[in-house]
Amino acid sequence: MCYDHEGRIRLAVEVKDIHLTLAYAQEASRKAKQSSGGLSNFLFAVPGIQERDSAGIEVLTHRSWAEGLNLYAVTIPALIGTALVLLEESWRVRLFREIGNELDERQNQSARRAWNDLLSQEEP
Repeated sequence: MCYDHEGRIRLAVEVKDIHLTLAYAQEASRKAKQSSGGLSNFLFAVPGIQERDSAGIEVLTHRSWAEGLNLYAVTIPALIGTALVLLEESWRVRLFREIGNELDERQNQSARRAWNDLLSQEEP
């Protein structure tokens, strides 16, 4: 969740390890519209979009925009690559720490181990 200076949610980011489906996008859109606090931006960070659902997700995106909710879908590597380009060094470190803290809070040891392994990899 990303908040503004008054503590209101401005962006919700949902990271999934599966391709985005129309059914999931519809459910997330419904929840976002029902949330209090004026959520207007919802980002799916996913490996991709189910091919059979891409046209439906596009229609949902346009309909949601007309209702005041911006839906976005981006691949995880594209999101991270873009975020790292836009953030200065101190914020990159903070981003990585916050991801680790979130994983710790959820007590998902396999995800925490995967995150640790990813950060420990040497670049080719």
